[in-house]
Amino acid sequence: MSRISRIPLIAAGIVVLLLLFVPWSRRTIRAEAVLRPVGRVALQAPEDAVVTQVLAHEGDRVDRGAPILRLTSPAADEAAERHLAERELFSKRSGVGRDAADAALVFESERRASSAEAGWKSAQVRREFLLLRSPIAGRVLTPRTEDLLGRHVTKGTALVEVGDCRRMVAEIGVSERLLEYLKPGESVTALVRTSPMSSRKGSIVRISPAALGQPATASSGRDPVLPATLPERFVATAVFDNSDGSLFPGAAARMKIRADREGYALRAWRVFWRWLRTIIW
Repeated sequence: MSRISRIPLIAAGIVVLLLLFVPWSRRTIRAEAVLRPVGRVALQAPEDAVVTQVLAHEGDRVDRGAPILRLTSPAADEAAERHLAERELFSKRSGVGRDAADAALVFESERRASSAEAGWKSAQVRREFLLLRSPIAGRVLTPRTEDLLGRHVTKGTALVEVGDCRRMVAEIGVSERLLEYLKPGESVTALVRTSPMSSRKGSIVRISPAALGQPATASSGRDPVLPATLPERFVATAVFDNSDGSLFPGAAARMKIRADREGYALRAWRVFWRWLRTIIW
């Protein structure tokens, strides 16, 4: 082979090596997901009561401590009226005892009036707890909160859910074959259908340690469960900043995760090595 013809071959070989081993390409993972608040809090009825006022509705932004629902408890109202009547009764008896110079009657009446005053204050505190306030700043997630008006609820009933929407979370299903391309801190791009003209940037914060559909554990006397014909799916959790409040809970989004760059030769080797291990194993 002449020297002149050898130079183009060497140049072509260098170009091929560069194409194969220089990390040009990226593995892109695409999936559908739904946005949800990073945290949720459910407001529960502190005792058996009736919802008498709805102060916040679905989608409303609420500050920490903002009133959401007002409840009325017949038991708390009865206790407050009873203790108030007792306080007035024993206060009058104390006045009668002073007029009659009856020290024992005055002492007993004042003691009972003081006890009735403490009971009345306790009933007032119960009434204050019946005004349900949001423990966090966020957005009301419960639909049709106005339907709660006039409803009788028992103690512990979940009435309204408030979500912390300053950050939004998306759970992305990823095939086990692509799990090696993911790691916490990986960048995620989301195209949210409620605002399709712009994309949002986020990052992977964690990857589930187990697959979504794990087979049941085999018990003694039974054959082990056969592996699934389709690859298992793991969950990668991505977090997006929502300080501007433009992302809404329940919004559907298309996720795109771009892994680190790698050469085409490395990608081909990974495919071959996975196939080879499957055959040998």
